[in-house]
Amino acid sequence: MELIVVTCLLSLFLMFSIPRLQSAMPTDHLNATVRWMIFTVSELKNIAVQNDRFYTLHIDMDHRLMWFAHEAMTDAEILAAKKSGFRLPSDVHIMDVEIPDSGKTSSGIVAIAFSNRGYSSKAIIHLQGKGGGLVSLLIEPFMPGVSCYERRISFQEG
Repeated sequence: MELIVVTCLLSLFLMFSIPRLQSAMPTDHLNATVRWMIFTVSELKNIAVQNDRFYTLHIDMDHRLMWFAHEAMTDAEILAAKKSGFRLPSDVHIMDVEIPDSGKTSSGIVAIAFSNRGYSSKAIIHLQGKGGGLVSLLIEPFMPGVSCYERRISFQEG
């Protein structure tokens, strides 16, 4: 009987303390966004090869949304992918996306292509967090992952 009472008291204590603890803990949305992008780019390269299809990562800077699609998707499937895409947290901002042939784009939709042979378009995505922290994500055509820099980089740096 005592064990049941103690278990109930502990359950009540945890029920009220865990939500307060979660709201008090700081969350770093910029790091979560960077992790999502690194994982997604790596997976898109793998999936494109496995499925023998061209994939595209779409980055909508005006609506703070990212989604991916492949060449055989219908318009309805692309719309569904867009609706279920990754929405950036309110305190993370895409400053611009730099592609060597296209230059820098700071508004609209940018597409980064992934080939069925395992390579991708070369691009740099510049993100800024709430506290002013900058992150540059470098997507290389023939590298499997994404290079992450905690500063602003550009293609002119070499």
